[in-house]
Amino acid sequence: MTNPTAGAPSSYAVRKTVTIDVPVEHAFRVFTEEHGRWWPLDTHHIGKVAAATAVIEPCVGGRWYERGVDGTECVWGRVLALEPPHRLVLAWQITADWRYDLTLETEVEVTFVAGGRVSNSSIAISTGTGTRLG
Repeated sequence: MTNPTAGAPSSYAVRKTVTIDVPVEHAFRVFTEEHGRWWPLDTHHIGKVAAATAVIEPCVGGRWYERGVDGTECVWGRVLALEPPHRLVLAWQITADWRYDLTLETEVEVTFVAGGRVSNSSIAISTGTGTRLG
């Protein structure tokens, strides 16, 4: 069997910008403090039981995790940078087969930019061996 990623670049970047009609502080708060409210937990969880919520601990080094309906916790990654209300950088440490891997680090950077009452949230995802893209 051949390796489908053989010869592929070691780093990739994906960027997405979303514009929402709320103040930047509100957008940042909902994204970070109410993560489980908007994350699609029914289909995007790694625990053996249904997920009750998803949490981002609000400090550098804090965990990014899900809590199951039975109270068990499954770590997804950690907080690399937290600059309320403008920037959040997370390490996504979930493999392609949906398992936590402490040695894996995919960087997810979310920036919040005010434009009057409208907030632009830009998400940049970088993978690789410590190389930051963009």
